[in-house]
Amino acid sequence: MPLLLADLAPKKVEALMAHLLNPEEYWAEFPIPSTAMNHPTYRPETVGGNLVWRGPTWINSNWYLARGLLRHGRVDLARVIANQSIVAMRKSGVREYYNPQSASGRGAPDFSWSTILLDLVMMVL
Repeated sequence: MPLLLADLAPKKVEALMAHLLNPEEYWAEFPIPSTAMNHPTYRPETVGGNLVWRGPTWINSNWYLARGLLRHGRVDLARVIANQSIVAMRKSGVREYYNPQSASGRGAPDFSWSTILLDLVMMVL
C-alpha cells in the first residue's frame, strides 16, 4: 500500500492512480479487486475455497487504500470506495470478501474485519 506513505513522490502517486482508476485493471463496479482484472490469474470468485486474494474485493484492503487516497488529497475517490463498499454490504451482508463486479458476498459470513467499513465511512464524511 504505497499510497499510505506521506512522502511518496507525486509522480509515483500519479502512476499508482493511473492503475487504480483503470477500469481494465482495478476500477471495478465494486472496487478495489485484490488482483488486476486483466491479469491472467484474476478470479473474482474463490476456486475450491482457495485463491481468495486473486481478485475479490476486501473491505479491510479498501480501508487502507482509502486512507492512502485521503493522505494524497483524493477524498473523492475515498468516498467512492466507501460508498461502493456500503452498496456491496447492503446487497450481500457483512462478508469476508466480495465479487468486484457483482458485489456478491463470499467467504465467511459476519466477518469481523469487514466491519472496519464503519471507520472508513467516518474517515470520508
